[in-house]
Amino acid sequence: MRRAAEEESIVVLLPADDEGARAPPAQRHDRPLGDQAATAERARPPDRVQSPPLPGNPKLPLRPPSPARLTLLTGPPGSGKSEIALARIREVATVAGPRGRAARGTGAALLVLPTYGAAQHALRSALTRWDARGLFDAPFVTFTSAGERFLPGFRVRSLPSAEERDRLMERALEETDPPAFRAARAHRGLRARLLRLLKDVKQGALAPAPALAALAERATRLAAGPRERLEGFLTVSARYGALLERADLEDHEDALQRLRQALEAGPPALLPSVLAVDGFDDMTPVEEEILLALASHIERAGGEVLVTLPYEAARADLFASAGGLRARLLAAGFVEQRLEGFRRMPGGALERLGVPTHRAGARPLAAEPWVRALEAPLAVLGGGVSA
Repeated sequence: MRRAAEEESIVVLLPADDEGARAPPAQRHDRPLGDQAATAERARPPDRVQSPPLPGNPKLPLRPPSPARLTLLTGPPGSGKSEIALARIREVATVAGPRGRAARGTGAALLVLPTYGAAQHALRSALTRWDARGLFDAPFVTFTSAGERFLPGFRVRSLPSAEERDRLMERALEETDPPAFRAARAHRGLRARLLRLLKDVKQGALAPAPALAALAERATRLAAGPRERLEGFLTVSARYGALLERADLEDHEDALQRLRQALEAGPPALLPSVLAVDGFDDMTPVEEEILLALASHIERAGGEVLVTLPYEAARADLFASAGGLRARLLAAGFVEQRLEGFRRMPGGALERLGVPTHRAGARPLAAEPWVRALEAPLAVLGGGVSA
């Protein structure tokens, strides 16, 4: 049934003419392709036993509150989820010694972040705050690079830049010359749209080859206009893939699909004892499949998996995308721990500068001369300062 749902949802990628009706997208666990809001996933998850909120001390490393080793840490932004994830990675990735902490060794812990920039920022924070000698970038990865840490022989080939992808798509359009795109093939906007559609196909839970084959099979059932565009897209996509291969390049979605297939084939030779996933408010279907496969292998090996998500039940509409992922992770066996509210450092910046606050007996902040001086410009902007 899942494969059928994949085929049904992929067809909505290309617009339909008046000549033929578009097939309605099917309900699926990982949302219709291109629907970034994940509105189809906003149903309430099944009730689960939840642990009490964690104490408000980011220095305390998170430990599972029960024998369950799959933990979902939720809370509003700023509540300390990333601090707890980093503390847990620090505890496992480094070891105390006579001259401070030092790296324990590669592969003990992994922190997966959404982008390479986020991984580098986490590494810099760790080097600054952990004071750990010999700590390199091994614990900090993205989903794309994660396979290189625990799969011997897995390597991500060179990834094309946006300009390289555009040039390859331009060449694919010139060489295949599909009639549906002939008049607009010189326009960058068309090439960007085709690349976006191909990205949606590649980052689905279904591997690109069977997904494209499913599209080809469905093309025969469409009206003339949509069929011509869909067949043109398939032809161009195949040529684009061949050009990527010839240049020894791969889109990062291709690397993710290779990693997913390797994990589904069996447990890796090297597994981290602790896996933390931080910084996401949603995941693509292939990222989610990788996470679930890794979580299954790590749990069976006796390790721990910690996933953080920005979510607050009182404002569920504000966290719709994260709410869909939360529901699916709970259904997959994760146990939720909630952080309530925001952490505040004792003694705020204004207080340390001598600015009075609203403590008992203190003069209201709005009565200060420097605040009063802002009344005129605030009034021009439509605001104001109330005493």
